[in-house]
Amino acid sequence: MRVNNSSITSKPASYSGGGNENWGNLRITNSTLDKNSATDGGGLKQSGQSGRVLNTTFSGNQAVNGGGLNISSPISIVFTTIAFNQAQGSGGGIYHDNEWLGIYNSLIAQNSGGDCYTEGDFYAYDDNLNTDDTCPGFT
Repeated sequence: MRVNNSSITSKPASYSGGGNENWGNLRITNSTLDKNSATDGGGLKQSGQSGRVLNTTFSGNQAVNGGGLNISSPISIVFTTIAFNQAQGSGGGIYHDNEWLGIYNSLIAQNSGGDCYTEGDFYAYDDNLNTDDTCPGFT
């Protein structure tokens, strides 16, 4: 799936991926996913194949786990803002339970339920910021 220069707003899902649920290759560029809701992955639920998110904003999304993103596949997140999302369970910004996740030059901040929850290989590269010290390797 490819999303480019788009806004995905105010979409509810009864289970996964309020903004979008994807099981294949993922590329999201220059986009905004905001005010979406689901049980898992209010903004995005990514499973299966690899993905890349570039210069994108996830804000105001809600879920039980992974208010902004719920990730179960290898993915890189670059120059992205993940802020003001909510999780009633874990990972207000990112819920990452499997595989490889690389974050580059991104901001993960002010997410209710913690900025990051991770059980997989989590790598922070270059300059990243988060507000509650839940993202491993962030400054």
